[in-house]
Amino acid sequence: MKIPDIKQIISAAQDLAQKRAKILQQNPKIHGINPRGIIEETGEVVELPRFSSIEMQTAQKMNKIALHQAKTGIPRTFTKATPEDLQRLTSTRIKDTYNRAEWTNPKDGKVYHILKEYVTKNGKIKVRILDSEGAFIKEAELTPKIIAIPDIYNVESKYFGMSHGDIVTTFARRHNPFARYIPFNVSLIKLHNQTELREIIEYVNKGNRIDYISGSIGRFIGGSQPKVKNFTLNEQVRTIAPQLFDYEDLSSKGIRILIGSGNAKTEEEIAQGINNVILSTQPKAEGVGSISPKTGKVSEFSGSKNSELTQHYEVGEVTPTLTRHGINITGLPGTDIKFPNQRLEELSKNPLVGKPVDKVKALQTKIEARIKELENAKMNLFAQKLPFPELMEKSKKIDEAIQINRLRKKKLLDFSYQLIQRNGKYEIALPEITGTSLSTPIRVAKLALNDMMEGII
Repeated sequence: MKIPDIKQIISAAQDLAQKRAKILQQNPKIHGINPRGIIEETGEVVELPRFSSIEMQTAQKMNKIALHQAKTGIPRTFTKATPEDLQRLTSTRIKDTYNRAEWTNPKDGKVYHILKEYVTKNGKIKVRILDSEGAFIKEAELTPKIIAIPDIYNVESKYFGMSHGDIVTTFARRHNPFARYIPFNVSLIKLHNQTELREIIEYVNKGNRIDYISGSIGRFIGGSQPKVKNFTLNEQVRTIAPQLFDYEDLSSKGIRILIGSGNAKTEEEIAQGINNVILSTQPKAEGVGSISPKTGKVSEFSGSKNSELTQHYEVGEVTPTLTRHGINITGLPGTDIKFPNQRLEELSKNPLVGKPVDKVKALQTKIEARIKELENAKMNLFAQKLPFPELMEKSKKIDEAIQINRLRKKKLLDFSYQLIQRNGKYEIALPEITGTSLSTPIRVAKLALNDMMEGII
């Protein structure tokens, strides 16, 4: 095989760069996940840089914001909020939780807080918009975007008796409670034989609107598959996969389709990940990976880590916590679900939940020192020449004080033994929830909220 001359390679690269620059100059508003342009004079089709389109540039900005907020969090001081707004912003009641949202404008990175007022007669959402400190900016009406979430809703997961679909939808609703969500209950069989897609296509063909599809379901292909290097699948898989997962009918209707890149660590798992098969054979399906708030990097399990398959990244590792009114599984302020059982409800009343470990330990040390001080005081009584009745009276008072402090210590230890220590605080032992299944609905919900806020801020 003849090796190309280096000058030819350079010349071809320069020619492609010139063609791309010409197309972008003629049409600066390029759209799509795999953008292409046409040279007007010749009709030649040219593949453009992946992140030259409006959607992909927004994805890059949102990825940076998500990474920054995963590391540092969002400041929530609300020093300029009215008393009524402050109560709504800080309430942990479920009703209040699902009537507010935090929105970061990808254009400038500014954070806004949105409070739902009511639904208008024409189906729009009347909201109050506040800045990052809680100061009122304006009222507005939002037009809800419609998000389809095909998932498994009729099988309980190991998390609080919730189905996988319920968990996924909870993450979406918390990040955008103003959108409309349509569940499509699927099974792995439906997923494999394309029944899921046909149901969604039929729904749209009946005149129903869908703006986004959030796909978190993932699994592995059965049997031995060829290994995938850099996610380049062999021709056999490329031929078969579109027959099983053909999203063209949906994407051609203007529906944006985002799919979790899957959870995989080993090369073999990545090679057999059905989500990666879908993403590599569907040019208009967008991939979503997971960010770890612990490391500030892409999660170890995130199935693909290249821009060919994964253009979006959101947090996909969350440790649930208890609130006064239930359980928080999303990491956002507030309460996401009710207590699934009485045991967790009782634990939520433990006074040490959320308290710094060092302060509790300091209190324990202080109590122990007080007990020692009282014991020494009692010993000193007998060294004094006191009348017997007086001696007994003072000794009794000291014994009572010792008993009170011993009970305080026991109670403190009992409460602490019910909990675990995490990040320097006492917390209830709840299982961590991880996966690109979480990252996907978060990004879809945020994209939909971007659309809903367009032209308002």
